[in-house]
Amino acid sequence: ADCVQNSEADTLSEVNGPAGEDVYYPDFDGSICLHDGLQTNWMDTSNSAKDCCEKHFDWNADCVQNSEADTLSEVNGPAGEDVYYPDFDGSICLHDGLQTNWMDTSNSAKDCCEKHFDWNADCVQNS
Repeated sequence: ADCVQNSEADTLSEVNGPAGEDVYYPDFDGSICLHDGLQTNWMDTSNSAKDCCEKHFDWNADCVQNSEADTLSEVNGPAGEDVYYPDFDGSICLHDGLQTNWMDTSNSAKDCCEKHFDWNADCVQNS
């Protein structure tokens, strides 16, 4: 019965409950803990950013501070045209402020494309 109800939910927050500051789960791509309500019921959750970070990212000194930021742009700085990072799925470079602090960034689409996608003639134009 839960499977059908969960499958018909429009969002994960309908399945897992609303986003709350008391539910943190690890984001292994960003090496931080998120609290956006998008965790699944099989994820290892914690009641605080500190607990989650100690459990999953004890090597990352910035984990707690970055996990408690409201948005990725608060962690990485605002979106801007001077920070480009590679999108390996699309073979282009993005500048939306959603890069993580461990990503190899560039100051222009041209530099980013030359560094990561020199084989893609449309990279700069599509970035």
